Amino acid sequence: MHRSRRAATALLSLAMAVALTAVTASDPAAAKPPHKPPVIDLERVTGLQLQSMMDAGRLTSVQLTKMYLDRINALNKSGPGLNAVTQLNKNALAEAAYYDRLRARGIKLSPAMGLPVLMKDLIDVKGMYTSAGNFSLRNSYPAQDAGLVKKLRANGVVILGKLGLSEYANFFGSQPSGFANLTGQVVNAVDADQNPSGSSSGSGAAAAASLATLVVGTETSGSIISPSSAQGIVGLRPTVGLVPGYGIAPISASQDTAGPMVGTVSDAALLLQTMSGYDPQNEAYYAGIWGPGVNDTDIIPPVPHVLPDYLSALDVDFVRGKRIGYNGTLTEGSPLKIAYDALVQAGAIMVERPVISPPGMPGSVLSWEAHRDIDHYYQHLGPQAPIKSLAEEIAVNQSEEHQALKFGNGTHQAALAQDINPDSPAAIQYRNNLVVGKQLAHQGIDRMMANDTPDDSGDDFIAILGSVSNGARAGYPQITVPMGYNSTTRRTVNVNVHGAAYDERDILGVAYVIEQATKLRQTPGTVNPSMYRCARTVPAQPFAKRGACNPTYDQVMRMLGGRPAPLAFSLETETAAGLRTKLLDGKISAVDLTRAYLYRIGLTNAEGPATQAVRDLNWDVLKEAKEADKVLKKYRDDKKRGKKPKAPGPLLGLPVLLDDSFDTRSMSTTGGSIALEGLKPAKDSTVVAKLKAAGALILGKTNVSELNGVFSSTMPKGYSSLGGQVLLPSDTDKTPAGSSGGSAAATASGLAALTIGMETSTDTAQLLAPADAAGVVGLKPTVGLVSRTGVLPVAKSQDSPAR
Repeated sequence: MHRSRRAATALLSLAMAVALTAVTASDPAAAKPPHKPPVIDLERVTGLQLQSMMDAGRLTSVQLTKMYLDRINALNKSGPGLNAVTQLNKNALAEAAYYDRLRARGIKLSPAMGLPVLMKDLIDVKGMYTSAGNFSLRNSYPAQDAGLVKKLRANGVVILGKLGLSEYANFFGSQPSGFANLTGQVVNAVDADQNPSGSSSGSGAAAAASLATLVVGTETSGSIISPSSAQGIVGLRPTVGLVPGYGIAPISASQDTAGPMVGTVSDAALLLQTMSGYDPQNEAYYAGIWGPGVNDTDIIPPVPHVLPDYLSALDVDFVRGKRIGYNGTLTEGSPLKIAYDALVQAGAIMVERPVISPPGMPGSVLSWEAHRDIDHYYQHLGPQAPIKSLAEEIAVNQSEEHQALKFGNGTHQAALAQDINPDSPAAIQYRNNLVVGKQLAHQGIDRMMANDTPDDSGDDFIAILGSVSNGARAGYPQITVPMGYNSTTRRTVNVNVHGAAYDERDILGVAYVIEQATKLRQTPGTVNPSMYRCARTVPAQPFAKRGACNPTYDQVMRMLGGRPAPLAFSLETETAAGLRTKLLDGKISAVDLTRAYLYRIGLTNAEGPATQAVRDLNWDVLKEAKEADKVLKKYRDDKKRGKKPKAPGPLLGLPVLLDDSFDTRSMSTTGGSIALEGLKPAKDSTVVAKLKAAGALILGKTNVSELNGVFSSTMPKGYSSLGGQVLLPSDTDKTPAGSSGGSAAATASGLAALTIGMETSTDTAQLLAPADAAGVVGLKPTVGLVSRTGVLPVAKSQDSPAR
């Protein structure tokens, strides 16, 4: 296990041990030492099923929390390297132990008690920093919990940790969805080549990969629904105001809301029941915030003091005899048609209801509200808050722009330029846009729900299947339901169900009927085996028995026998010529250089950024490096004695990586194809033979687009069924651009002194394009200059092995 993962687990275990000691000493009703935990398929089990197990004494919250911690260890910085979880709550196991103690006494706070939750890092949790992914907020520890966290705690939910996001809810600069300067790029949990969407990118990835039972995202306009759709999970945007909004780093008080992002509709209902409801502090948060002349209830409809029983909507007969509007084309086999048929079969009365979009929608209010609401949030963080205003945040980030502003902060700058003085022309325009925008957005959906016959309630709908206009601006609820995968790309598809203010129970009921009738969602490891096959989860991932994994940190460390001493120079910037000089002068040995490269592979290949650049290693390379050191020593000794030394090979002692299309004796040549797994050539390719003759050390092979990119026209660059998806080190949201993406990524990451790829395409898409994307030098020689013997071919008239 990686040292950082050991440290995280040890810290949490220590906290649990202290808590358990205190519980056992003071509470005679404390639970007995737990039995051996059951093996639970966390990807398929629901929160209600876990509750039943805990109620029956077959599972404890501590055991469950440990299972999720192990899963985070296996998938967050290892395996697919999702980079979804950015913080763990050091008190998580202690909280779980406390709820186990309550359960042993016969006390159950809610149907969610003891279940772990992960939440987007916009939400204040006392004792954890709230960064919004922003570099200036890395030490911003709030004085109190957010309103929704108070409700979660009151219901006995275990706060497990925080999740990555598009910086400041995608309202900061020009960053891609899922990227934040503090926490990096979240990877799509179903397809690493696809953007995770946002801004609740980490919430989407965590829910898709089952890193917690319950997951919370937030939305202003699409930030729950879009990443849920992109990653094949259930996402519910509640009516704005239903979930307390204070204590969440904001964009817009009139549109911001937190909501569930989970694997099933039942988990969405459970989480919504647990974190929603009237809160007088929340009412005070909204009161008068809009400015003079604006009625609070015109913007946020009054929150019911008594919540509906959302769990009661989990009934396959929920829609029987009820009217549901729909819109869109009912193409046979489409997600909409499948959902429509499921509802008809369940007894719903389906009526076509076209979208109503009232004309005259005014301009957005987001920029103006961002200035006001971000200032308001900072001012309520407490006296120890490092940032007190939007202006201060911008100034601090600009003073450290290299770390804080990779994609700029133009959106926050534009917000700061807004004059939020209540009497300013901008404020007057804002209030007009706010009120008119809300009226029109509400009107469009309300008319649809009433079938545009306001005087006849007999033809009203309980929900709309398909689309509505301006749902996010209205602040009305929407739920997205997974509907399987595209047949050619296995990318997610979905349907959406909408309602009017506080119609969450109805849309949950409709969504549940669709989900239970179709059950089209699958686990990510089933959909994309290459991404998960080698992850160490319990139970094991589908297709885990195949093995054939990219080199991992643990494998490399076993090979090294310990961490190598740090070098006095950077492997990312040192040239091959510079390394050769150091080797000849004895400033470094071939063994130490090889060990350093191997260690970098261990840290970055299937760990950390998990670029998946390296496909296989030459497990004898350290022995070969020792032999190279003997030759180098003899050269230096002869030189010292005044003898004319024999010139060593020009590449002596330099570790080299090659595309997995070059035959290397004792190593498989697969081209990333499962069909070629384990195929070992009888001899070296001519390229490898010449490299060895020049003294190069064959360090290993790099991943390629399957069969050098000619396997399937729908396959993304850098992907193969065997090696998975190569990620671009400088920007993991971007494509590695070509079949030699692994070699380019390895060069950019400093994983070898030299890498060798191959170019076939007439438009330079296989070697030169990846080199360009990775910011490294790529050279395509004249076809025929470098031998193609022993190289997996694409087109002999164009194949050009190259550096």
